[in-house]
Amino acid sequence: MSINATLIFQLIVFAILVWFTMRFIWPPITAALDERAKKIAEGLSAADKAKADLAAANARTVVGTDGWIYFVDNVSVPPVAIFFCNSNNVTTAGDGSGGFLTANDL
Repeated sequence: MSINATLIFQLIVFAILVWFTMRFIWPPITAALDERAKKIAEGLSAADKAKADLAAANARTVVGTDGWIYFVDNVSVPPVAIFFCNSNNVTTAGDGSGGFLTANDL
Protein backbone atom coordinates (compact mmCIF):
# COMPACT_ATOMS: atom_id res chain seq x y z
CA MET A 1 0.00 0.00 0.00
CA SER A 2 1.19 3.43 -0.78
CA ILE A 3 1.16 6.37 1.57
CA ASN A 4 -1.72 7.95 -0.32
CA ALA A 5 -3.96 4.89 0.10
CA THR A 6 -3.15 4.68 3.82
CA LEU A 7 -3.89 8.34 4.27
CA ILE A 8 -7.22 8.05 2.45
CA PHE A 9 -8.16 4.97 4.52
CA GLN A 10 -7.28 6.80 7.77
CA LEU A 11 -9.38 9.80 6.68
CA ILE A 12 -12.35 7.52 6.01
CA VAL A 13 -11.98 5.78 9.39
CA PHE A 14 -11.62 9.16 11.13
CA ALA A 15 -14.75 10.47 9.39
CA ILE A 16 -16.68 7.37 10.54
CA LEU A 17 -15.39 7.90 14.08
CA VAL A 18 -16.48 11.55 14.05
CA TRP A 19 -19.92 10.63 12.69
CA PHE A 20 -20.34 7.86 15.31
CA THR A 21 -19.27 10.19 18.12
CA MET A 22 -21.57 13.01 17.01
CA ARG A 23 -24.48 10.62 16.46
CA PHE A 24 -24.34 8.39 19.59
CA ILE A 25 -21.88 9.74 22.17
CA TRP A 26 -22.12 13.53 22.08
CA PRO A 27 -25.94 13.97 22.62
CA PRO A 28 -26.04 12.19 26.03
CA ILE A 29 -23.00 14.14 27.18
CA THR A 30 -24.50 17.51 26.20
CA ALA A 31 -27.85 16.52 27.77
CA ALA A 32 -26.08 15.68 31.05
CA LEU A 33 -24.16 18.96 30.95
CA ASP A 34 -27.36 20.95 30.29
CA GLU A 35 -29.17 19.17 33.14
CA ARG A 36 -26.28 19.89 35.51
CA ALA A 37 -26.23 23.56 34.50
CA LYS A 38 -29.98 23.75 35.13
CA LYS A 39 -29.59 22.21 38.61
CA ILE A 40 -26.78 24.63 39.43
CA ALA A 41 -28.89 27.60 38.29
CA GLU A 42 -31.84 26.38 40.41
CA GLY A 43 -29.52 25.97 43.40
CA LEU A 44 -28.14 29.48 42.98
CA SER A 45 -31.61 31.00 42.69
CA ALA A 46 -32.72 29.07 45.80
CA ALA A 47 -29.68 30.38 47.66
CA ASP A 48 -30.46 33.96 46.58
CA LYS A 49 -34.08 33.55 47.72
CA ALA A 50 -32.95 32.13 51.06
CA LYS A 51 -30.53 35.03 51.49
CA ALA A 52 -33.33 37.54 50.78
CA ASP A 53 -35.67 35.72 53.19
CA LEU A 54 -33.00 35.78 55.89
CA ALA A 55 -32.44 39.51 55.40
CA ALA A 56 -36.20 40.11 55.66
CA ALA A 57 -36.40 37.96 58.79
CA ASN A 58 -33.51 39.84 60.36
CA ALA A 59 -35.27 43.14 59.63
CA ARG A 60 -38.33 41.95 61.56
CA THR A 61 -37.60 41.47 65.23
CA VAL A 62 -39.56 40.44 68.28
CA VAL A 63 -38.17 41.82 71.51
CA GLY A 64 -39.40 41.30 75.04
CA THR A 65 -38.60 43.29 78.19
CA ASP A 66 -40.39 43.37 81.56
CA GLY A 67 -43.48 41.52 80.38
CA TRP A 68 -43.83 43.67 77.27
CA ILE A 69 -43.26 42.20 73.85
CA TYR A 70 -43.03 44.29 70.76
CA PHE A 71 -42.70 43.41 67.12
CA VAL A 72 -40.75 45.78 64.88
CA ASP A 73 -41.13 45.56 61.11
CA ASN A 74 -38.28 47.57 59.60
CA VAL A 75 -39.13 46.44 56.07
CA SER A 76 -42.41 48.33 55.77
CA VAL A 77 -42.38 52.04 55.05
CA PRO A 78 -42.69 53.67 57.53
CA PRO A 79 -41.43 51.03 60.01
CA VAL A 80 -44.16 49.54 62.18
CA ALA A 81 -43.88 48.66 65.86
CA ILE A 82 -46.65 46.71 67.60
CA PHE A 83 -46.61 46.56 71.41
CA PHE A 84 -48.56 44.15 73.56
CA CYS A 85 -48.40 42.83 77.11
CA ASN A 86 -47.25 39.26 77.62
CA SER A 87 -48.19 38.94 81.26
CA ASN A 88 -51.22 38.52 83.52
CA ASN A 89 -49.57 40.84 86.02
CA VAL A 90 -50.00 44.57 85.86
CA THR A 91 -47.07 45.69 83.79
CA THR A 92 -46.06 49.29 83.46
CA ALA A 93 -43.75 51.26 81.27
CA GLY A 94 -42.46 54.78 81.56
CA ASP A 95 -44.38 57.35 79.52
CA GLY A 96 -41.40 59.68 79.09
CA SER A 97 -42.63 62.37 81.49
CA GLY A 98 -41.88 60.55 84.73
CA GLY A 99 -45.24 58.73 84.87
CA PHE A 100 -46.12 55.16 84.07
CA LEU A 101 -48.52 53.54 81.65
CA THR A 102 -50.08 50.11 81.93
CA ALA A 103 -50.85 47.87 78.98
CA ASN A 104 -54.50 48.98 79.10
CA ASP A 105 -53.54 52.66 78.92
CA LEU A 106 -51.94 52.20 75.51
